[in-house]
Amino acid sequence: MKPVQKPLNKEKPLDVEDFLGRVRQAIDSKDDFQLGIYRSLFHKFPRNIKAALKREGISL
Repeated sequence: MKPVQKPLNKEKPLDVEDFLGRVRQAIDSKDDFQLGIYRSLFHKFPRNIKAALKREGISL
């Protein structure tokens, strides 16, 4: 009998506070390049990141 393989794409926990800090830092420093990256990838963010941004009142 073959051993069962573990899933390869094991999800890692996200550091929401770190991400919010990076977004706030980009907003405070008016870093349009970084904000443009966050805006273009917003639709790919996980649900909990989107909820945290909305809760903090940050709109990209």
